[in-house]
Amino acid sequence: MNVLATRRMLELCRKLPNIVALVHVSTAYANCNLKEVDEKVYPPPFPPQQIIDATEWMESALLDSITPKLIGDRPNTYTFTKALAENLLIDECGSLPVAIVRPSIVSAAWKEPYPGWIDNLNGPAGIIVAGGKGVLRTMLTKGEVCADVIPVDVVINLMLTVAWYTAIQRPNSILVYNCTSGFMNKLTWDDIMSVTYPNLLKYPSTELFRYPSGSFRRSAMINNMCIAFQHYLPALFVDIMAYIFFQKPGMIRVYQKVHKAVHCLEFFTTREWTFHCNNVLMLNDALSPEDQEKFYFDIRKLNWKYFWENHVLGCRKFILKEDPSTIPEARKNLRRRYFISKFTHFLVALGVWKVFFSRIISLNNVWYALTATFLKFQSLLEE
Repeated sequence: MNVLATRRMLELCRKLPNIVALVHVSTAYANCNLKEVDEKVYPPPFPPQQIIDATEWMESALLDSITPKLIGDRPNTYTFTKALAENLLIDECGSLPVAIVRPSIVSAAWKEPYPGWIDNLNGPAGIIVAGGKGVLRTMLTKGEVCADVIPVDVVINLMLTVAWYTAIQRPNSILVYNCTSGFMNKLTWDDIMSVTYPNLLKYPSTELFRYPSGSFRRSAMINNMCIAFQHYLPALFVDIMAYIFFQKPGMIRVYQKVHKAVHCLEFFTTREWTFHCNNVLMLNDALSPEDQEKFYFDIRKLNWKYFWENHVLGCRKFILKEDPSTIPEARKNLRRRYFISKFTHFLVALGVWKVFFSRIISLNNVWYALTATFLKFQSLLEE
């Protein structure tokens, strides 16, 4: 679709006698098989026409079987076909005034239409919502690598400015613009965690599965163990209780969807790229000070702490549809969840102690003493 749709768009544009600019939106990860990506179109892994021809006659099962060989070092067909589409533009654009914009991980709005505005669960938004609900508690991530996130309004403003520049300057070749943040305002995944987690507690969701907690894991083995014990085990318990009380179970299915989405991100949360942005800087310098304010895309001016606080609020307001007036009550619920969480941990610890150490007389006495103390404390609370 990415390749054929690009060809059809070119065919349409050739019929427009007064067209002045065609801005193609690709992705910064079209060449994610490289560690350093310049603002240029790289040679394709295969000629686009060969791939188009193969998809027309090849059966789906056969095509699926050879797809891993075709995409090579790329993580999915999306990045692969985006690379093909860029090359198709080079081959078939002719005299059309074409430019390419490559955004990285598109996230919530910086300023417009509203700080933190977001309308989907792609990328960091899904992590924020799942983490804020207490659902997502572990994720395979190298915290020190760059999280190349770009606000959606920055992408839009750059596209508009690229269209203007292409129409006015009429470059002799296709210019590529890497719309990324890591080159000019670097942020790591650990930075996101340290800024976002306090805001999840400051602006909690009204409905929580568990008290929000968790961390990034560098080891796939440890992450899988955490998934089993921190995700699937509680989900299994909840689903069993749902069966007992004649309710429809669903937490296992929820976690299956969460893990599928998170798995798609792991390629990007465990690797780092250098995206050069010289054309973006040149374009910003070409604007007047007034236009720089109106069509802002200079990511160097973005305060990430401010951005992620608004991102959390935006997810709460625009995705979860929770009114800001519910925040005080949500904070009370969060405190209740906190004490429930600690009480549950205490019971589990007591259970482990009982199972493994009850045969030892001296420790058994400690067990009964602790239990008696806890029961007395509970009775005092009830009074």
